[in-house]
Amino acid sequence: MKMGPGLFWGILFLLIGISLLIKVVFRLDVPVVRIVIGLVLILLGVRMLVGGPWFFRGEPEENEVIFAEKFFTGKEINREEYSVVFGKATFDFTDLDSLSLPKHVKISTVFGSTTIFLSREVPVKIKGESVFAGVRLPGGSTAVFGSTSYESEGFDPVRPYLGIQSEVVFGGVNIVYRE
Repeated sequence: MKMGPGLFWGILFLLIGISLLIKVVFRLDVPVVRIVIGLVLILLGVRMLVGGPWFFRGEPEENEVIFAEKFFTGKEINREEYSVVFGKATFDFTDLDSLSLPKHVKISTVFGSTTIFLSREVPVKIKGESVFAGVRLPGGSTAVFGSTSYESEGFDPVRPYLGIQSEVVFGGVNIVYRE
């Protein structure tokens, strides 16, 4: 089932109707206006976190993980920015043998979990930023509130490399080498 504007407004009007019936039949005082305002504010808050239009637009794009779990391989990654919101994502860069051009990826995680697998064959430069969250980089570097960075042994800024920028808020990001 798609979560579209019609479904949201249908559920909202259904709840308003039920609360009015309860108020009239059972003489219970239900604050209908406050409930409606609260639901609209929650909707707007979620949309601001996710970005995009103010109402649900159906299926998320291929670079978004929203209330779901998704697996990406390095060769499938063709966008520069990925978002994980209330979900879990795994990025596997171990299938990248070598890079012809520098590849940069920004991965934002909000209230979610992200795991990134790397290959020791590909030079990498990572910058992790976190707010009330955890970022764990190879080599044991971590950040809970602030930023941290990592460069692999074979990193040379003149040669092609994999650049990862990880931003996480109220979530967790774990970046490890797959053996």
